[in-house]
Amino acid sequence: MSSRAILIDIVLNTLLTGFVRFRIEFARAQVEKSESRSINCDSLLKLSGVVTDGFAKLVNDGKRVGDMQDDTPVKTGLITGEDGETRCFWPGTLPEYVHYHDHEWGRPVTDDTRLFEKICLEGFQSGLSWLTILRKRENFRKAFDGFDYHRVARYGEKDVERLLADAGIIRHRGKINSAINNAKYAIELVKETGSLAAYFWQFEPPADERPKVVDYPTLIANPTSPTSIRLSKDLKKRGWSFVGPTTIYAHMQAMGLVNDHIEGCKCRVEIEKLRARFKRPVPAS
Repeated sequence: MSSRAILIDIVLNTLLTGFVRFRIEFARAQVEKSESRSINCDSLLKLSGVVTDGFAKLVNDGKRVGDMQDDTPVKTGLITGEDGETRCFWPGTLPEYVHYHDHEWGRPVTDDTRLFEKICLEGFQSGLSWLTILRKRENFRKAFDGFDYHRVARYGEKDVERLLADAGIIRHRGKINSAINNAKYAIELVKETGSLAAYFWQFEPPADERPKVVDYPTLIANPTSPTSIRLSKDLKKRGWSFVGPTTIYAHMQAMGLVNDHIEGCKCRVEIEKLRARFKRPVPAS
């Protein structure tokens, strides 16, 4: 989930309805197509055509979002939930989103199935809200055989038609074909490196590419990174699709290759400790 998708999730799922929702969805689609690093919070709202007193007012006026620290997300990007815990702003107080934030997002992952699942779901999320995908995740798992990439790689046209008829998932032929395509190349990648985990963890960013402080402005202003650009290019050379730099950075954030929980979030220190103890997988020799 990219920082731009995080931003739009808050707007779409807690505050906006009707015509404004349509305009924001249109803006999201344009942003995902652009893969631009220059689009930030203000740009998204301007692109959507929404005239406001600022994003801080939008968030703080929402009854379901929680209380923003220092009364504005631009200062800290933190909210205090109904349980009294301080978190990143983007899950708001939506229970399933809070659970995802607290127990999944940013925790180091080495399981190949989860890594493949996430990169597929990030592809399906392109142009949409991540919360939409999260709520359909179990449907996706059933439809795609638990994201066993060996099984997905064998899918044929009958499977594509079955998936296009499944109302529980995102029925987009291009994204479905992309998941099947990527499954085939995942098998090749595992033959080369030993595991998907070994491949992806080679792209953990070096310290000099990481911000000294992960705060709200940094998170919103950087939907990609030098490493996500390199990883995206490498995957595309290998034949993968729907793996642009923004999608890949969202994958890196979620799978723990970076810790982008904002300073002051209840999860940040815990995940730093997990990362310190974490044994990085290495490619087979």
